[in-house]
Amino acid sequence: MIRFTSLLLSVAAALQVSAQTAEDKPARTVELRMLAFSYQNKVQSLQIFDPATGTALLTEAADLPKYLSEEKHKVALRGDKLVFSTQSDPEKALAEGGASAEVTLPSGMTEAILVFFPAGPDKGVDYRVAPLDGSARAFPAGSIQTMNVSSVPVRMMLEKQLVQLAPGARKLVEDPPVRANNHTGVVVQAHLDGEWRKVASSLWPHPGRKRVFQIIYQDPKSGRMKLEGYRDIAFDSTTAE
Repeated sequence: MIRFTSLLLSVAAALQVSAQTAEDKPARTVELRMLAFSYQNKVQSLQIFDPATGTALLTEAADLPKYLSEEKHKVALRGDKLVFSTQSDPEKALAEGGASAEVTLPSGMTEAILVFFPAGPDKGVDYRVAPLDGSARAFPAGSIQTMNVSSVPVRMMLEKQLVQLAPGARKLVEDPPVRANNHTGVVVQAHLDGEWRKVASSLWPHPGRKRVFQIIYQDPKSGRMKLEGYRDIAFDSTTAE
């Protein structure tokens, strides 16, 4: 009888744990910044939802700017997934076809820069979202975050420093080398049709106490490889932890 009673208590405890809702779990506070990759952006703002609780995380929709603005959104998130929608009603936003974008944040990320890229036709959503760690430790002052969102390998020569990027890869360049004028000479090559071809060249000013994104992509209209740069003007290295 004692063993049977213990078994019942164990089963009851297990059922109680499994019956816990996401609302019972401790929330994690995450600071969100949003950036729309600029070559195609029709949506001006999006509401943010936590599918774990089925609720909106903001009182009003968040702007989707084409630059790294000062706007930050602190949200209390129960799960790891975020859903973005033009709908303001959670039931409609979280229903099939209601989402404009979805992203799962890495566990432990407390500051996220969310880069919205057009998802393309027949993807079911308007955007695919790349979550980048926006903390000063992961993305420090004076650095350049390089990203290759094309479908081919890319290599960048920053003066004499080689940066190689597989499709979809990103790499942080801390304190990039510069010339006497405090600029970095950059040559970009892409592996096209079985050979490395020069697709771009530029001079980048040193980020100084700020930080910069450099994104290489293939223009969907012309097919040409292009660079798009974003300076994080809102980043303050004197107050960043």
